[in-house]
Amino acid sequence: MEETLYIFGEKGTAKLGGKSVNLIEEWKFSETLDDPANVKELYSENPPNVYGFGHTPLYADVIDAILNNREPYVTAEDGRKALELVLAIYLSAKEKKAVQLPLQNVSTLDFIGLFNKTPDVENGSGISDD
Repeated sequence: MEETLYIFGEKGTAKLGGKSVNLIEEWKFSETLDDPANVKELYSENPPNVYGFGHTPLYADVIDAILNNREPYVTAEDGRKALELVLAIYLSAKEKKAVQLPLQNVSTLDFIGLFNKTPDVENGSGISDD
């Protein structure tokens, strides 16, 4: 089955779908920075399975950026922010409450064993202590 991820921001919305959330289905922003049709064509993927193409396109862009003396599409700062968001989601699941960004003193080591637990669908928490 396909997945859908909506990202709602102050100045725009993106809807991602497909087998591995790899297709840009909507790209609407108040400030037209990029042509939506161009973004959909350039950055959507149609992988052969749910695992997608991994990070191959990301690596190719970084190599091209180095060779052409330009900023990569995804910068190191973008990567740090994405990692912080994932860690915030993990922390929220672990503590069963909302967390504030930016995170303070959080490490991937804080989540060892967290996902070895079974989902607790009845309580809606997503994680059971069983």
